[in-house]
Amino acid sequence: MMRSFLQNFTGAIIAAFVLTISFIVFALYLVGRSTIEPNVIQYSDNVEDTAKIYRDKFGIPHIIAESESDMFFTLGYVHAQDRLWQMDAARRTGRGTLSEVFGEKTVETDQFMRYIGLPAVASEILKHASPATRSVLHAYTQGVNHYIQTHKRALPFEFGALQYEPEPWTSEDCLIILRLTALEMSASFWADIALGDIADNIGVEKTLQLIPAYPADAPSIVGDKLPASVPLRSPVAADSLPRRTESVHSASIRYMLASVSETFSSARSNLGLEGSAIGSNCWVMKKSAQPYAGTTLACDPHLPLALPARWHQAHITSQYWNVVGLFVPGIPLAFSGRNDATAWGYSAMMLDDADFFIEKIDPKNSNYYYDADGKRLKFRYARDTITVRRGEPIIYDIRYTKRSGVISDVHFLKNQRKFLQSPYVPKSNAFLERYCLTYSWTGSYPTDELLGLYRINKAETWFQFTDGANEWSVPGMNFTYCDRIGTIGVAPSGAVPVRQKCLPNLPNPAWLPGYAWKGTQPPSDLPRIVNPKRRFIASANNIVSHNISIFISALWEPPSRAERLEYLLGQFDEYDIRDAQFMQMDATAPLARQVNDIAMRVLEAKKRFLSPDDRAALAIMKKWDGMMSPRAAEPALFAVFFDELLRHTFADELGDRLYRQYMLVSSLPTRKTAELLADSAAVWFDNISTKEREDRNEIIFRSFVAAQRRLKKLYDGVPFAEHQFGRIHQLTLYHQFSDNPYIRPFVTQGPMPSGGSNVTINCGEWRFNEPFNQVVGASMRFIADMDDSVAYSIVPGGASGEPLSAHYSDQIQLWLNGGYVAMPAGRRPAGNIILYETILPVKPKQTKW
Repeated sequence: MMRSFLQNFTGAIIAAFVLTISFIVFALYLVGRSTIEPNVIQYSDNVEDTAKIYRDKFGIPHIIAESESDMFFTLGYVHAQDRLWQMDAARRTGRGTLSEVFGEKTVETDQFMRYIGLPAVASEILKHASPATRSVLHAYTQGVNHYIQTHKRALPFEFGALQYEPEPWTSEDCLIILRLTALEMSASFWADIALGDIADNIGVEKTLQLIPAYPADAPSIVGDKLPASVPLRSPVAADSLPRRTESVHSASIRYMLASVSETFSSARSNLGLEGSAIGSNCWVMKKSAQPYAGTTLACDPHLPLALPARWHQAHITSQYWNVVGLFVPGIPLAFSGRNDATAWGYSAMMLDDADFFIEKIDPKNSNYYYDADGKRLKFRYARDTITVRRGEPIIYDIRYTKRSGVISDVHFLKNQRKFLQSPYVPKSNAFLERYCLTYSWTGSYPTDELLGLYRINKAETWFQFTDGANEWSVPGMNFTYCDRIGTIGVAPSGAVPVRQKCLPNLPNPAWLPGYAWKGTQPPSDLPRIVNPKRRFIASANNIVSHNISIFISALWEPPSRAERLEYLLGQFDEYDIRDAQFMQMDATAPLARQVNDIAMRVLEAKKRFLSPDDRAALAIMKKWDGMMSPRAAEPALFAVFFDELLRHTFADELGDRLYRQYMLVSSLPTRKTAELLADSAAVWFDNISTKEREDRNEIIFRSFVAAQRRLKKLYDGVPFAEHQFGRIHQLTLYHQFSDNPYIRPFVTQGPMPSGGSNVTINCGEWRFNEPFNQVVGASMRFIADMDDSVAYSIVPGGASGEPLSAHYSDQIQLWLNGGYVAMPAGRRPAGNIILYETILPVKPKQTKW
């Protein structure tokens, strides 16, 4: 026993010693490679005049240049200086070349991305791009490459750790990152496969029941109402779908969709899309009821959180530009910001921009398939090679129809055996010889979103702003606007697919006429609003309009955040920056309060069946106001209760695998559960595995009792009144190297107690399949008061991507506690910032006389 103890003790000492030495080596390595020093002079033959880079105490840059071209060159240089590894990882993801540096673990993700084909799309975009887009990309790319060329011995540590150097940056790389962002924000691209998987197990009609209607009394962005509930599930009735049994073996369909849905789930995880919802808040408010009152804009996109921070704060100034805002590293224009005359932000429109199609293969020759006109067409094949670090290259053929690459091949060609133990797998692969899956996605079209951002960044009026919004096709955005003269407005923008028979939430038969898209409707066809009667406009991924003839989406977020925003904005006689800041930190959930009120009434009626501890918890919950505070007990019980309510309602009909698929897009089960609670006899409450018929009240009772049992285990028997939500709801910010046990302590931040949920303004969403740690939140917060000389922003990280930089994580505590960084909006450098670098044109050669 003593020997075992000594061995364990010695092992622990050795491990600690190794960890300490690793840290020292790691720290010296970082400090020596990429420290930014002030008063550096650079020369480049790609600038026309002097460009200067100032930085404040948070490392946030203010770039001042004479020309627009020099300004974007310098922005590219700064983005590379602060976030080159992040940029390179993003373009490798979009290009499908992660395996070149990460090895076998990313092969499936690379193959998935190659079937999406973003490099080809980017090339087409650049070919048709406007002169303004080409000019901006050219200058920005030169700036990135200038940094790479002049800092080969001071690259971010990740390049050294993986033993490679970044390739030259290209204009296409910027466009790839922009389209990768669109793919991430396309909820339908991920939800449709999950719903199709469910439909082929429980039936189309029952699956469509899982897609909730949007409440008619819920806020819409353009402010209209309808007298009855709006069934926005689909423009097509379920009974208009073809009966697959006439030509498709049901087990084979299940095999394909189960496999593809598993592949998509894996791809989402590997791409860092860890949340089940992608949301955002954005609102504009007139500060008083007076004519020409000042305006304030607030914006906070909800995205998966990680390190380095997703956004980069910057101030860029030239003769005709002066923009303070938030940039995605690799994209040279601000998604949210302000200039001298206007401010803008966005929220995701939740536009359904993707559909999947089942292609019918010629059974006599698998090199051919049938289109909707009955024509027999030949697949196009393209040989592709994935280079794998420390492994053999993977050579395979990509099949293409005239619609897209055959996305179902991603899984089947390499990983068929993964599902051989599944009851859904047929004994033969005859189905693969007859059917395959393709897709239509607006992100595959060569549209010029950067021109839209360019015009929005430069806009001085509402009309110039909407000229920019009209160029934005994907992803769908609600671009929100305010200006110095008191104008407020919102312009929902995105290319809307024109569907006839096509069912937008399930895979469609490609071999039958009427299901293919008939093009897209331009963004300008969407409803817009400017200067409404009320003093504000708010968007929180809620429905764009209740009165609209075209199908936009069934994947709206619950109206809870929109309801809370409208309530709070309606309380102010006068409004200022601090009010906007407090609102962005608001953690009260109207939906949670509504669900809790129903549950409390039911439980009060069943109180005699509860244990003393359960009755004590009930007494506390009856007084709860719906605030998801990390320091309170009530949010913990509600979170666990709602999780149990979801499982008790849906898991018996769906089974574990399909239940997990349904939870992938949290807006659907959240909204559907709220909808079902209004009907005490809804059939979904009945547990099909029991002889009795359960109703809503019984399921609420069972969920509450089960939640109490779980809480006792989660809190080690501590009395309910002493629970704190932040103990089970915590945020950890991971780096891509966080899985390395020696590096993890230095690149990772957390865990940190946090509040909120998927239905609060201050988002604190967890994975519904892995509760309750936060994975999605405000990826940045931005506020602009057009009467003020500064803008306010904060990111959950910092300006730098270097783990040992003082600016890698120096904004996290501010972000957690509602603090902000003031960013002066003047054209001249503020008094408290330091000149770090000056970039000059190359010195002319001295002529000897």
